[in-house]
Amino acid sequence: MGVPQAKLKLAVIGSGAAAFGAIQAIRHILPGSTVDVFDAGDDPPASKLEGVPYHEWTREEAAEIHPEMRASVG
Repeated sequence: MGVPQAKLKLAVIGSGAAAFGAIQAIRHILPGSTVDVFDAGDDPPASKLEGVPYHEWTREEAAEIHPEMRASVG
């Protein structure tokens, strides 16, 4: 019997590339945890990769994320 996974409620401040990386790490390390994102800017547009596990992304798809977010929300 394995060690039970903690299910935490976490907050991430900001919605830039670092926040994206933090959220992906949280989803990988603590599945089932809840993450609330706090940011003063607009909501980022939905990504075509939303719902796709990160390990299934191609390098090209992953490389497009930050420029797309930066172009839309700064």
